Amino acid sequence: MNPDEIVSEQGGIVLVVRERPVQFIQAGTQATS
Repeated sequence: MNPDEIVSEQGGIVLVVRERPVQFIQAGTQATS
């Protein structure tokens, strides 16, 4: 796990959650799978 990867994910999560938490949850679930 690269630190850059984690930071990018966290940053993206914050931005997406602020705009559309529902889409983030759906996209996160698919991406995690």
